Amino acid sequence: MRPLAGSITSTCSTASNPTDKALLEHSTGGWNFREVARCDYNIQRDTLVVAIPKSSLDITDKAFKLDFKWYDNMQHDGDIMDVYNYGTAVPGGRFNFRYRVE
Repeated sequence: MRPLAGSITSTCSTASNPTDKALLEHSTGGWNFREVARCDYNIQRDTLVVAIPKSSLDITDKAFKLDFKWYDNMQHDGDIMDVYNYGTAVPGGRFNFRYRVE
């Protein structure tokens, strides 16, 4: 399985327009990204679910693993230390979530 660098960023205001979509972007190196897909999402109380098509992550195998981390409230693009100074990162530190399909 090849590694995939990417980030997901919400570019919508869920309170004012629930028909907007979340924006999926892939890193092109450094702090540069390109749009890959617009994704459906749903918010219920304190839970956010984003539907990301496997094809938009270049996943073609039935078995795959996906490592990810969620963070918000970045103040300065390009400064990853903002996550620790201003934002919330889940899970914390160098840890990440892993989703595995075998």
